[in-house]
Amino acid sequence: MTYYGFVIQTKEKQMSSLHNDYLDQQEDNKQEEEHQKFVIIQEFSRLVLSEGPASVLGQMDDEARDELKFILKREW
Repeated sequence: MTYYGFVIQTKEKQMSSLHNDYLDQQEDNKQEEEHQKFVIIQEFSRLVLSEGPASVLGQMDDEARDELKFILKREW
């Protein structure tokens, strides 16, 4: 009976380890996604400064441009 208990405990530890690995991978993915967003925002900032805001806004999708206009009018 102890043998079966050992097998069950080993399986539980393996499952727990797999679950922890999965959670770690999810956290790594989330951090990578946040980093990618940060990089994109920094690139957008450089583009606005180098090309000018009117040029950048003129090349954006209407919906994105409208969202920016809305928040800029409301917040600043």
